[in-house]
Amino acid sequence: MKLRSEYISETFKREIWPCFEEEFSGGRAHSLKNYKNTLEPFCNFVQKDFLSITQEDISSYYAYLEGRVQAGTMSQRTMLTYKKNLRALSCAAERFIKEKQLPIIYNNYFHNSVQGDVRSISENAWLASSEEVSRLIAQAHSPKEMLVLVMLTEGALTASQISTLTWEGLDEEGHWYRYDECHGFSVSELFLIAWRDYKEEFLEAGQEPKGLLFLNRNKNPINTKGISSLIKRCRREAGISSDITARQLRDYGLMQRFQGLLAAGDDADTLATALDDGQITRMRELYLHFTPEEEA
Repeated sequence: MKLRSEYISETFKREIWPCFEEEFSGGRAHSLKNYKNTLEPFCNFVQKDFLSITQEDISSYYAYLEGRVQAGTMSQRTMLTYKKNLRALSCAAERFIKEKQLPIIYNNYFHNSVQGDVRSISENAWLASSEEVSRLIAQAHSPKEMLVLVMLTEGALTASQISTLTWEGLDEEGHWYRYDECHGFSVSELFLIAWRDYKEEFLEAGQEPKGLLFLNRNKNPINTKGISSLIKRCRREAGISSDITARQLRDYGLMQRFQGLLAAGDDADTLATALDDGQITRMRELYLHFTPEEEA
């Protein structure tokens, strides 16, 4: 897939872009096209090669996107997708340069997309307790159910994201790299067990590991309604009276990840690499106070 922006360098086209093409081969051309349609307008806007961008370029482009949202010419969801794709491209470019040991100096300024320091949780944030989550997960009847629940709580994914996961989007250890090159799951023993058991069960059933990761009994794609029904059943069997939903399980996972990073002393740059843009947006809803960097 040829890049046509006059500002994208031959070095990027020759050394970096082919790595994307290889990674997104085998039925994933649609995703590659989405990245292309994000990369070219960005480089045209800043009038620079992607390998030469600065923090000021990113801030300027983000301000442009937010202006379009305010003007009603772009949806909030599209803006978040653009930002997510740019961060994914940047993190992947950084990885390709390191793996190929290219003589290129590249600064991944997209790490700075989270600003400030979190101080307190919103009083409106209702989170499931660790005890409730453990009891609920214990009611899974199959490796598939276990994996779905762990992806909600440890992966901090939404039910919609889980329903669209593909086999091509996970590596051998179950890391999910398709949505955001910058982060994967916090791989625990529980996740590894659920992932490997599900993969083994899937292959033993004679199914081919390609396309959507989760199908229902009728071989149709699992949907958010099906995930909600799973949670309701597990909640009932665990004797949990709280009205736990997929969103609250995801919020629990997001908070566990975020608070773990804070406890480890990670700064805003590191936090940005561990969360995707949708998670960052939700984090801002769950937390009340952000202290500007100059005051932190």
